[in-house]
Amino acid sequence: MPGRRRRGSLLGSVARTAVITKTATRVAHNEAARAEAKRAALQPPPVAPPVYLPPAEPAAPAAPSADDVIAQLKKFAELRDAGILTEEEFVAQKAKLLG
Repeated sequence: MPGRRRRGSLLGSVARTAVITKTATRVAHNEAARAEAKRAALQPPPVAPPVYLPPAEPAAPAAPSADDVIAQLKKFAELRDAGILTEEEFVAQKAKLLG
């Protein structure tokens, strides 16, 4: 019968349908992944908000060394002996130096 077309088996049809479905699913997944990658490439990178630090407190002045204190006391004693400082001024400066 030359005009008659031969049909495939049911198993062959199911297998062809499975291959076509799997291929379509894979193509759709790849297209979605490409679209997401394109969207991500077009978005600017996130920028961290600026961090504001409180102003630094000024450092406390360094305590004078013992040699400096002795030199200052000698200087004030010389000024007292020369009559430039009174005894009260000398005592006040001495108390200020010794804390």
